Amino acid sequence: MKFGDSVASIEDCISGMDKIPAGSVDLVATDPPYNLQKTIANDDLNEHEFFDFTRLWITGATRALKKDGSIYVMCGVKYHPYVHVILEKEFDLIHVDTIIWAYSHSVHGVKRVLQSSYDPILLFAKSKDYTFNMDDLRDPFAFSRFDKGNSRIGKALPDVWYIEAPRWNHPERHEFYKKNGRGDIVEKGHPTQKPVSLFKRMIQLSSNPGETVLDPFCGSCTAGVAAIKTGRKFIGFEVDPQWEPIINRRLSSTSSEKSSKKLTDFVEADDE
Repeated sequence: MKFGDSVASIEDCISGMDKIPAGSVDLVATDPPYNLQKTIANDDLNEHEFFDFTRLWITGATRALKKDGSIYVMCGVKYHPYVHVILEKEFDLIHVDTIIWAYSHSVHGVKRVLQSSYDPILLFAKSKDYTFNMDDLRDPFAFSRFDKGNSRIGKALPDVWYIEAPRWNHPERHEFYKKNGRGDIVEKGHPTQKPVSLFKRMIQLSSNPGETVLDPFCGSCTAGVAAIKTGRKFIGFEVDPQWEPIINRRLSSTSSEKSSKKLTDFVEADDE
C-alpha cells in the first residue's frame, strides 16, 4: 500500500526489513508487542522466545538505520530492562534517554498491585551524531532564569510525557468502533492503539522533515499518521491482515500539517 512517499505493507517485519537498503532509514519509532498475552501477533511467547524475537527484529531495524539514526522502542514495564540491555550491550547502541509516557487511566482493574499509569520508551542512537531537535519542542511560556533546564526560548522538554491514551470515545479510536443493528460492537479497532501526539513528539524530536521513519509493528499505523502529519516519509510493516482496512483508511486520509508551528505542536501533545 503506497501513500505518496509512504509505504505500509502487510507482511512479517523480519522479511520486510530485509528488503530495505542498509543505512537508508533516519528514525525507527515503534510499539512492538510487550509480551503481555494480548490478542495481537507475537504477544504470547515464552521469555526465551520473546528475547530471541526482540533480537531478530532489532537486527533488521538497526541494519536499516543510518549511522546517525535513532530508535525509539516502547516497552512494557516488565521487560523494558531486558530490552535496554539487548539494545546497549548486544547491539552497541548509545542510550540517549528513557522516557516515561504517563497517562491517567488504565484498561485493567487491579486488586493486589498498584494501578498501571505509565509505559517506558527507550531512546537509543547509533552514534553521538544523532538528531535531537530540543529547541523545536521547548515550551516558550515556561521560562525561569533559576531553572537550568530553561533557555530564553523556553523550557526544555522533560523525560516524563503526560499524554492521554486514546480511549474508546477519543476521536482517534471512536471512528473504528462499529455496531450492528442490535447495538452490539462488532469492530473495536486495534487493542493497543497509541495517541498520534505521542509519536509526533518522538518523530519531531529525532528526525527532520523529508526524512524516513520506519515502524516494524505499525498496527493501526499511528506512527505512519504522525510521520505524514509532520512531513516525513514512512515505511511500515504489519503481519496481521485484519488491520489493513484501518491502515488504508488512516493513511489515505492523512496529510502534512504544513501550517503547523512549534508552539502548536508542543501544546497539542499535552492537551490530547
